[in-house]
Amino acid sequence: MHGSARELFTESCTKAGNRHAEPYRLFAAFDMSMGNYGDARKTLYRGSVAMSQSMDGGMGNRCGMPELFHTWAVCGWHLGELNRAEVLFDYAL
Repeated sequence: MHGSARELFTESCTKAGNRHAEPYRLFAAFDMSMGNYGDARKTLYRGSVAMSQSMDGGMGNRCGMPELFHTWAVCGWHLGELNRAEVLFDYAL
């Protein structure tokens, strides 16, 4: 069951691309609920990279980024990365 959920989350992130960060955040939240904080951190990073890319050379898309940064900060806190979590909470604001 967890494998099929991961496949669906992966597909939703692929389809979302750089249009919205919510699929990445939800995938990470799923991983965090299973105690997989390292995997969640990787997903959140991939989401932030995807959202920073723009086809026209601009700054990228900010849709859902505050929520993604907040989730990433919570993930970092669970991993004991307190300095990084503080920075990410600032980004979320």
